[in-house]
Amino acid sequence: MFGRFTGTGNMALLHSAPFPSDLISLGVEGISGIWKQMKLCGIGRKRAQRIYEAAQTSVGCTTGMEAARMKLQILLEDYDAKLQQYERVMQVVENLSSRISAVAELLKIQGLGLATVAGLFAEIGDIRRLNLLAKSKNWLAFPLLKTVPVSTKDRQRSAGEEDRDLEQSCFGQ
Repeated sequence: MFGRFTGTGNMALLHSAPFPSDLISLGVEGISGIWKQMKLCGIGRKRAQRIYEAAQTSVGCTTGMEAARMKLQILLEDYDAKLQQYERVMQVVENLSSRISAVAELLKIQGLGLATVAGLFAEIGDIRRLNLLAKSKNWLAFPLLKTVPVSTKDRQRSAGEEDRDLEQSCFGQ
């Protein structure tokens, strides 16, 4: 029914009509009205119709609805608070990362995000002291290159050899 429950439209529906009985009382127009109030594009009458039909066939427990509604509201408030905390932390990480010149280079590598790069710098510290930026690009991109066919002239290295090389260059052994 939902691709991601954390989507804006899905969260709006969870906040205003979390139970099948609520969805049935809203009807198709009420469900799509919630999304129209939020001015969400791409969510329309067809999806509202599918949600309404699913709510009609849902088993849906009817006992203890007040306690269940309160518990769900508490969980949604916790989720919203954690999401705001995450956004604040990521802003701080982004501000701190912008001070390090090597971060921009590492973010160019496909598959690496800000959280991964920040974690890398948190673990190893200032990468300039290691003088390994060019080598680290190759190591970090290795899983992406593993699927590229190797010519017969090149000798494939075992994972153990690669791990030893990585350890030696990182820790100077």
